[in-house]
Amino acid sequence: MNKGTVLSIDKKKAYVFTEDCRLIKVAAEPQMAGGKEITLDRTRMQNQRQPRSLVLKPALIALSLVLFLALVWVGQGSFLTPVYATLSVDVNPSVQFQLNRSLSVMSVQSMNQEAARLLEGLELKGLNWKDALLRWTGRVAQDYPEKTRTVLISAVMPEQAEALKAGLVAMEQNRLDGLMNQAEVRVIYSFDQAVIRQARRNQLSVGRQMLLNKAQYQNQNKIWEKEEIGRTALGELV
Repeated sequence: MNKGTVLSIDKKKAYVFTEDCRLIKVAAEPQMAGGKEITLDRTRMQNQRQPRSLVLKPALIALSLVLFLALVWVGQGSFLTPVYATLSVDVNPSVQFQLNRSLSVMSVQSMNQEAARLLEGLELKGLNWKDALLRWTGRVAQDYPEKTRTVLISAVMPEQAEALKAGLVAMEQNRLDGLMNQAEVRVIYSFDQAVIRQARRNQLSVGRQMLLNKAQYQNQNKIWEKEEIGRTALGELV
């Protein structure tokens, strides 16, 4: 087993700097995020072709890492920007956005296979969160019109994120534009950053994690499982 830190995620690939000073490219997984430490099993390490796994001499490690980070920063513009808020859009298929302080999309994560397919060729990074949300729900409405009756928009954000909170409330009151204008929009949000960690551990969106937390709190005599929340239709949950 080997550990490494995720430096960047580029579509279906993740760049990882390992503890034995190697820079490798591996298949991206939903739970991966920039700066997060992951464990690499032996099979994954062995499957890397030699040109993608460069053993760096100790004297070049620092320089190589600095150069790589600089390239990522120039190319993506958001790598060194801290995540300000996490926004999930659950329609089943569902996605999750990481937003910067300007409320622009820094990264997009598919929460299931259907979402991964719909995201192909759909560029959402760099867009304002509202534009990204409408573009995503528009794509879902085209491919899965029967699944767009209920849309759950959820956010984990700082308490001072008044603009984001106001925008979310307005969406719930005014409905969505375009193909989703007949959908029932539900909005929930939390200021508790622990929700993000819980959702990552349970492989849920932050929205479904908040629903799970609420269900467990309100139903003391019933055992709720994360799998149950994950597969239950939104109309039954909200």
